[in-house]
Amino acid sequence: MTKAFRQIGMVVLVVLAASGVWQAAAQVEVKKERPKWEYTVTDAGPTGQRIGEDGWELVAVNSNGGHTLLYFKRQK
Repeated sequence: MTKAFRQIGMVVLVVLAASGVWQAAAQVEVKKERPKWEYTVTDAGPTGQRIGEDGWELVAVNSNGGHTLLYFKRQK
C-alpha cells in the first residue's frame, strides 16, 4: 500500500509542478507589452532636419509635385 501511495504522490507532484511552470510562462507573456509609437509628418524644411534630435526616426518620404513630406515615428 505504501508503494501505491508513493506513486500517486509522485504523479500529483509532477502534475502540480507542470501546471506551475505553464502558469509562470503564461504570466511572463501577459507582462510583455508591445511598444507604443507616436507619429508625425513634416515638410522637408528646417523642421524636418532638426526633428531627429528629439528621438524621431524617419520611416517614409513622399514627394509629390515638388512638395516633400517626411514621416517620422518614435517610441513613447
